Amino acid sequence: MSKVKVVGMEFLGTDLAFPSLEILEFDSMSGWEEWSTKSGAFPCLQELCIEDCPNLVRVSLEALPSLRVLKLRKCGHGVLKSLVDIALSITKLEIDDISGLTDEVWRGMIGCLGAVEEIKISECNEIRYLWESEAEASKLLMNLKMLELRKCENLVSLGEKDKEDNCGSSLTSFSWLGVWNFK
Repeated sequence: MSKVKVVGMEFLGTDLAFPSLEILEFDSMSGWEEWSTKSGAFPCLQELCIEDCPNLVRVSLEALPSLRVLKLRKCGHGVLKSLVDIALSITKLEIDDISGLTDEVWRGMIGCLGAVEEIKISECNEIRYLWESEAEASKLLMNLKMLELRKCENLVSLGEKDKEDNCGSSLTSFSWLGVWNFK
């Protein structure tokens, strides 16, 4: 699959090829650059995993109304942004080794994550702060219950403007926070 560059409308044929598909995984497609489909292509898709697709830069999908779980590993930040924008119902987000995912890019996306209950972030070394302040995060991530951070080497603090004595007071939905392998 390393030679596949584009996954487009032909993937679906003339009708809905996968009207009942609930889980879709793509893995080790190093040449993949673009993914596009027609409206309503995956009406029942609940979980999407894209792993080790470093050249995937363009994702043109219509809304994924049933998507609850999004897992991305070794992809560019454009893929994450494209998918978050069309899947407002995501409740679990796992991202690992997303190139180009800076503070600014991440903050531009968290407004679309209002339904998210679980976030796991690993090896995203360009992020220094997850949000500007806890007050901002508590408004945008109202349902967030679990946050897990691993090996994000440049992460300084959860909030850029937060003070140490205030940690966690605004995020009342939190029930679990895990932080591992930081320098």
